[in-house]
Amino acid sequence: MKKIAAFLICLSLTPAVYAGKGMNKGKNKGGKDGIFKQLDLSEDQRKELKEIRSSRKDKMKSLREEKRNSREAFQQAMESGSSDSKLKSLHSKMLSAEESFKSYKFETMLKTRGILTSSQKSKFNELKSQMRKKWQKK
Repeated sequence: MKKIAAFLICLSLTPAVYAGKGMNKGKNKGGKDGIFKQLDLSEDQRKELKEIRSSRKDKMKSLREEKRNSREAFQQAMESGSSDSKLKSLHSKMLSAEESFKSYKFETMLKTRGILTSSQKSKFNELKSQMRKKWQKK
């Protein structure tokens, strides 16, 4: 009887779950893609932006994984009571991984800014400032 009741509850919730499936669509319209759409990029600029994004995808993924793995290794060592020298070594690796990630992200940002005209850069900065204000209100 309990199994049947649980099944019926799950069955009754299924439409609600699927009804909300697309609820977040459009929620991120103010994100970077939205900003770039507002900059009136030329066709060449759009192509360059697409190339920059696609070329960084795999590298960012591997850097993100490296950062996560080094953080997890450090946390495990902390919890297991590892020696100070081991903790220092893992901490150094963790900081190095974070720095590599941030540096690559920064280099990508510079490449992205490099395709913009001076007026587009000004508008980009203005839109980004508006986004920050919205995020701070939340």
